[in-house]
Amino acid sequence: MVEMKDSHLLMDYSLVDDITLIMVDSLVANPLVRLSFDDPENLGYEAISGSTGTFQNPEEVTAVNSGGKRGVNFDGRGCLLLPQTVQLGSEWTISVWTLAPIDVAARTYRDLIDAPNSQELIAVILARGRLGNYNSNSFVEGFNARDLADGWHHIAVVGRSRRTSYYVDGLRIGSKRSQARGTIGVVGNSRGCREAWGVMSDFQMFAVAADDNQIKGLFESGAPGGSTPAPPGEPWQQAVDRRLGTHGFGA
Repeated sequence: MVEMKDSHLLMDYSLVDDITLIMVDSLVANPLVRLSFDDPENLGYEAISGSTGTFQNPEEVTAVNSGGKRGVNFDGRGCLLLPQTVQLGSEWTISVWTLAPIDVAARTYRDLIDAPNSQELIAVILARGRLGNYNSNSFVEGFNARDLADGWHHIAVVGRSRRTSYYVDGLRIGSKRSQARGTIGVVGNSRGCREAWGVMSDFQMFAVAADDNQIKGLFESGAPGGSTPAPPGEPWQQAVDRRLGTHGFGA
């Protein structure tokens, strides 16, 4: 017997009909947004709503195919307006893949998401390479994106109980006593379109707080080319392990 934790995913299952294999395309419940950016002809397609968003300054948004993974490059004033706004509520998870190297000197701020009408909810930002929340001016100590090895890396951010936890490549790198809440309508830049994130792939948002194992699953399942990620070994990973006094993923 197998107990399914997220039973709502079986809404269309019938015990009367023949047994059917049910594929679940999400490791985390309650998906809000999924932008795979894998179709160069329709980069703004959002899978949860089945609609396509609108690009601002589309000439500065280009398709990317690198290292076995497709994505998009938000440059300059390029950004994506979601087809439907979504809420960061009492619990949430944000997941994205980003491509290194990340030139900290070339772009002071890189905004992942923002509110639909004004620059008031930049919940995930790289500020001179530091990962954190712009509006609460809180950043994870001891990590800088410029230290990432060349290639794709997974970033996840989880908000719950007025605390935000940050993960890179399946490893929890720290948490802060603040949590963003409000309406999200822009991906890849600030609403003012002046702080483009850069290259990203498979952007997702969920209305629940993923646990460490689910974050590790998002990381492992999205590895470029279906490869198995190596255990922590980069200098930044070792530094985080030493600071937290932990070893391995999901600490």
